[in-house]
Amino acid sequence: MGQLTPKVQMQIIAAIYIGRDHIHSNTWSEDVMLSTDYIDHIPPKDYAQIVYEKNSALVNYLDSIERCAVNTGFNLNDL
Repeated sequence: MGQLTPKVQMQIIAAIYIGRDHIHSNTWSEDVMLSTDYIDHIPPKDYAQIVYEKNSALVNYLDSIERCAVNTGFNLNDL
């Protein structure tokens, strides 16, 4: 992840967690924070470890966030 800009790294980690929290949804829950503020509590030094630990579930998490974004018209570039 070190070759990506800090903003892109934050977007990826936020997408992972938002996707995980909506794994069985087709749209966002009403109280979801669709920004990198969702992961304010996670220090950037932990990002690579998170990707490593969640590797087998990453595709499912990212599919989930993409599905919810498409169904609600949310542009993931705005995350």
